[in-house]
Amino acid sequence: MSTAICSSTGFTPAYLMFGREPRTIRDVTQDLRGLSQARETHEKEQLRQKCQADKGRRPVPEYNPGDLVLVTTHILSKTRAGISSKFAPRRDGPYRVLQARGPTSYEIGTNTDPSQPLGTYHSSQLRLTYLSTTQEGAPPAPIMPIRKRGRPRKNPAVQNQ
Repeated sequence: MSTAICSSTGFTPAYLMFGREPRTIRDVTQDLRGLSQARETHEKEQLRQKCQADKGRRPVPEYNPGDLVLVTTHILSKTRAGISSKFAPRRDGPYRVLQARGPTSYEIGTNTDPSQPLGTYHSSQLRLTYLSTTQEGAPPAPIMPIRKRGRPRKNPAVQNQ
């Protein structure tokens, strides 16, 4: 209605109100140059911002299957058990990288049973280690071994008692 010419004035109500003719849907769909130019400018700006942000980032370390790594531990303080998180080791291991699960996630396992995975960890929680081996030729055992991640299985024998 606001783009229909009024017979008494000879102008559209939109022209009388705003001093110009509004763009209709047909005008917008026929003239997509402005939209494509805006999209191109937006993509260039995103790329510029990404390059600027990547300057301060460290490269992601890559681990190969079989590498020995230390895993970051998150020990909680337990007064009754005599455990203080302040004095607990920050990292423990070594553990073996079994396989890459993605660009930054790795599945780790123990040195004694590499077929049994302990869990998947982000590369920020892992550190490559160059520990010396023991007299038997195996890497040393972890101080506080991590358990397999996930909910423990229910033991039906204990529940029935």
